[in-house]
Amino acid sequence: MTIDIPCKIGDIVYAIRRYNGERSVKQGAVSQMFFTDDMELCIVVARVARGLWGKTIFGNEEEARQMIERRRG
Repeated sequence: MTIDIPCKIGDIVYAIRRYNGERSVKQGAVSQMFFTDDMELCIVVARVARGLWGKTIFGNEEEARQMIERRRG
C-alpha cells in the first residue's frame, strides 16, 4: 500500500484555529507528522495547531477558509 504524504516537515501550511468560539486561519510551518490509529495523517504546526490533514490543516489558505464556511452553513 502506498500512502501519499501531502507535505513535509518545514512546509508552510494553513491551520484552522478556534479561539473564544471563533475560527480563523493561521499560517505556520509543519514541525511534526504522524498517523493516528485510524491511519489519518495528523500534522503539528509549530506554535499554531495540531490536526488532521484536510479537516483542520490544509495546503493553502483558500481551502482552509472554504472549510470554515462549510462548517458555518
